[in-house]
Amino acid sequence: MKKTKTYTNPQFLSLLSDESSLFTQDCNPDELSFETGVTIPDDFVLCRNAKGAVTAIFSGLTWDFTPYRLSTRGSCSVFWGKLAVSGDDKFDKSTLIEVKKIYVLLMFLAKNGKAGPLSVTTLKSYASELFSIVEFAVKLQKNRMLGKISVQDILSNKSYLAHYAKTLTKKNKQRLHILLMQLKTIGEENLGFDVVYDRGLHETIPHKQHPIIPTRIYLELINHLTDERQYIHKGIEKLGRFIREFKDPYYGINRKEQKKQAKLNNVEGFTCRATFPEAVAKHKMKDMFKHFDVEIRSRASLVLLIGIIQYKMKFLIHLYTGMRSDEVNRLPFQCVHEEVLQDEKLGENGELLAESELIQVLSTTTKFTGYRKEESWLAHNSVVNAVLSLQTIVRAYSDIVGGTPDRCPLFVSTVKIFMKSHFDTDRSEVTSFKPRHYTFLSKPQFLISEADFEVLQASDPNRNFATESKFNVGMSWPLTSHQSRRSLAFYALNSGFVSLPTLAKQFKHLSQEMSRYYSRNFENVKTIFGHYDVKTQKYVLPLNHIALEVQVGMSLETAEAILNDLMNEDTELHGKTGGYLERQRSRLTTGEVLVEELKSETVKKVNNGEFNYRKTLLGGCTNNDICECSILGEFADCLTSSCAVIKFENVDKLIASTTKELSSYHPDSVEYLATKEELDELIRYKNNKKSLSKA
Repeated sequence: MKKTKTYTNPQFLSLLSDESSLFTQDCNPDELSFETGVTIPDDFVLCRNAKGAVTAIFSGLTWDFTPYRLSTRGSCSVFWGKLAVSGDDKFDKSTLIEVKKIYVLLMFLAKNGKAGPLSVTTLKSYASELFSIVEFAVKLQKNRMLGKISVQDILSNKSYLAHYAKTLTKKNKQRLHILLMQLKTIGEENLGFDVVYDRGLHETIPHKQHPIIPTRIYLELINHLTDERQYIHKGIEKLGRFIREFKDPYYGINRKEQKKQAKLNNVEGFTCRATFPEAVAKHKMKDMFKHFDVEIRSRASLVLLIGIIQYKMKFLIHLYTGMRSDEVNRLPFQCVHEEVLQDEKLGENGELLAESELIQVLSTTTKFTGYRKEESWLAHNSVVNAVLSLQTIVRAYSDIVGGTPDRCPLFVSTVKIFMKSHFDTDRSEVTSFKPRHYTFLSKPQFLISEADFEVLQASDPNRNFATESKFNVGMSWPLTSHQSRRSLAFYALNSGFVSLPTLAKQFKHLSQEMSRYYSRNFENVKTIFGHYDVKTQKYVLPLNHIALEVQVGMSLETAEAILNDLMNEDTELHGKTGGYLERQRSRLTTGEVLVEELKSETVKKVNNGEFNYRKTLLGGCTNNDICECSILGEFADCLTSSCAVIKFENVDKLIASTTKELSSYHPDSVEYLATKEELDELIRYKNNKKSLSKA
């Protein structure tokens, strides 16, 4: 007799393991038990909220997994009722039960890449794929030769599966590939059928990484958001008092609607409140609405104003910390903490010799290997002040809806100010930012100029940005949070950029702090910014932390770039460092050293700060700092620089493009003279190299 298998809901266990979670064993959903094959009863409970109320039951047409959501946004509800509509009269209950059962098995038995449970947002994507398969099966039923086809038929029959795969885009084929892998892992014994797994379905989709923000736009962005933070800080208390007025449900509504609502609520002797424009004038808020280009119309105008402030402060945090979008979204109300770098020193008689040294950090709870772990980021004063302003908004909003600020996210959605029943009152949502919150990016200083485009193209010579319309000259820069991360690692310790006289002094101060606290030599870097790993009993700095990008610039990737790009026998290398690389290539060719040994040696040089590499128009640069010539867009100095790696064929290409550029300038212009000087240097360099090779 086979032993009964019992599985506890893994998503619930993840929440239960979190000390800050409100969930207890009383909220436990049902356990999944079976011997061979799975039959799930209609009353099987899949999810309860923190109060124990059922939000997902097997027989239900809506499964709400919001209580188990780890991320701050994204839909977590599965609407099975949509399937009945898609199939009309030919859809039957057996198909619905079939796909529900597959979803439950994925929920209980599937694993992510790090052996943790699948998140409910990932499960939602699997539901979408199952929906697509059902819709395809319904369409096939119109073929009288096939008759009724089940989801099992498609997943277990190569012909049907291939037919379905032909209807998919490359991206959706990839999703199907992942679903098939998960189902294959769950196994025939549990599913009741053997899944077809065809490796040919999976095609690698080229990924375009987020570009570094061009220097001028990045400078404008830092200065703009730093100035905005100061403006917001000055008026935030007044805004907080204004928000609190809207606890009165009639306040800020037009008088006709006020009287209508009072009558519906049987309010006797009702006295009309101020309309929204009157309220703005009374609290002297006109200047703030005008500053952020928000029309003074209704309560919705206040929600928009708050959203714009939140977005700008959110992006300032991105700029100054390098945090990812969901990491910032997940910040709780109390997110700034002090860490002790050095305890105070006392003399023999108890007198204070040296005060303790403290550092402020920004911390949140993030999902790591299936569970939540705490990480931290350096919190510059600008970030701390931004958080203080955001906390003022949260406090005021909490007074309106009830509850305490500590239960709210830092970027709490204030939509209830005009949509009181929109969200579950037990859960505060994070603001969902829309284009109306970042219209400031359409201002002239954030439009892409020809010079910006040239800097962008030079930052990644292998990518043709001209084919991507969003980067066209004249377009608003398509800002993303991940760009700020890459740009921070690129610019923050760049002496040429940091020394620019027009750069906000706050960012210059941040550069100094990062140089110290994110340094490899800073002994507390792991204990302060990392998290404690229970298994190894050590503090670990996650591999995706901005500190590591600042330290070594992704050293292994750098080494790979050197080996793959520069060890090509068809490329002739010049320059002092080019000579070093030529010698290494010779060692490879003669068998004196193995590729893996050279890679290891190169990684050590990069980690020790002896060597670096990034592509340039002439070939590459091995300077640990960003050369001033690369910041200013000049390249002639690289021809004689010891850090330059010059590919001779690139010199010819650059001569051709510079000659073309020269023809577009007037001979008397400054641009013509500067470009002519660069061209002369390139031609002189080429002729000298030819003379030496003949000799």
